[in-house]
Amino acid sequence: MSKTKQDNTLQLDSKLSIHNIAELKSSLDEKTVNEGDVVLDGSQVQAVDTAALQLMSAFALVMREQARPLRWVDPSTTILDAAKLTGLHKALNLSP
Repeated sequence: MSKTKQDNTLQLDSKLSIHNIAELKSSLDEKTVNEGDVVLDGSQVQAVDTAALQLMSAFALVMREQARPLRWVDPSTTILDAAKLTGLHKALNLSP
């Protein structure tokens, strides 16, 4: 389960996949109603599939449309590598 930390930070699970996508979507949806920056803490992510990356990309698009920054705290190498491999690093705001 993804956990919401203080402010608008969402601690992502260690495994993000099609198997827990509904829970991830629900956690992300909660962030769209709050004001301010949204911060995803990806430090614990050890596995991520394309379904989770696509969902987070769609979320990042919604945040851009609302002129709200999406920031990352310590994205794991797993997220960074998967985002680059799929070409979603820019959509996820993970470009260097």
